[in-house]
Amino acid sequence: MPIVWTPKSEPTQWNEKVLAGLSKALGHPTRVRLLRILLAEGPASAGSLVTAAESAQSTVSQHLGILRHAGLVRYESRGQMRLYRVNPAALRRLKNAVDAMVERLGPAEPVDGAITGKQEQVEQVAGRT
Repeated sequence: MPIVWTPKSEPTQWNEKVLAGLSKALGHPTRVRLLRILLAEGPASAGSLVTAAESAQSTVSQHLGILRHAGLVRYESRGQMRLYRVNPAALRRLKNAVDAMVERLGPAEPVDGAITGKQEQVEQVAGRT
């Protein structure tokens, strides 16, 4: 399939910026773990997240800050405690940005054959076949 250049439209540029920012925020396993915990258990305090993520308080605080800056997590203050929750709108933006890229792929190709073929090549090089 030939590569065709198309000028960037405003929505494409926006999607690229959104996807890049959200992807960067999800670029660490601890941040993904924190999101998964919040999705599974609902709003939680930083202390609860420290326990659930089995990480140090400073580590959890740092990663929550990155998730908040990206808009993936929000918090509300209740007295001296902050309850963190996932921002569903941000996750939907991420999904929409990825979906827009996936739509450009065209028909799906069989994945199993590609993986099997690569494994066969590795085994041939290693002299196993």
